[in-house]
Amino acid sequence: MKKADRLFFTIAMIISILLFVFLEGKVGNIYLVLIIIAASFGLGLIRRFLFKS
Repeated sequence: MKKADRLFFTIAMIISILLFVFLEGKVGNIYLVLIIIAASFGLGLIRRFLFKS
């Protein structure tokens, strides 16, 4: 993993955790949080493939 990729994943995880805390306090919808986390990893993978090619 490159430094930029690691940084991107770290930021994505921090955002996911903050959204989890916010949504858990307001809505408590764990499925939405799981979708957000999956989307964060998906974006990271898409970004990596785009920059490779």
